[in-house]
Amino acid sequence: MTETMVGKREFLIEYSMLTGASAQDLVQVAIMYDQSLPVAQTALRSMPSIGFMSNSKRLAAFFSVCRHLENLVLRGHCDATQAIFSLALLRKSSSDFRKCIDLFDSMAPRIGLVERSSMSRIARGYLASLERDLT
Repeated sequence: MTETMVGKREFLIEYSMLTGASAQDLVQVAIMYDQSLPVAQTALRSMPSIGFMSNSKRLAAFFSVCRHLENLVLRGHCDATQAIFSLALLRKSSSDFRKCIDLFDSMAPRIGLVERSSMSRIARGYLASLERDLT
């Protein structure tokens, strides 16, 4: 994959516009960007092909990236917050990953307990953040 990661300045500008974050919050987001960028780059390199218009491959790729991120957490390369933040970086940086995560987002309200139990901790954490945003 030859996609480049979203730049810090661009990411912070968009984050500020979407959230109305204070200057102090933006400093924290900038620090998180720096810590999460290598994690996101590693996850992007691990992402399998999403095929052509294949929802099953897109979901499989999303879950594969989440499992990869969880393995990075378990090996001490990052923490769960950095792993979940890296999903936001991937969404902004990779059109293929954006298709995967957008599909997951659209399915989120219908994901039951059985499906949740088989997800990686990172996927469940991301799902929980979506649900918090909806309430």
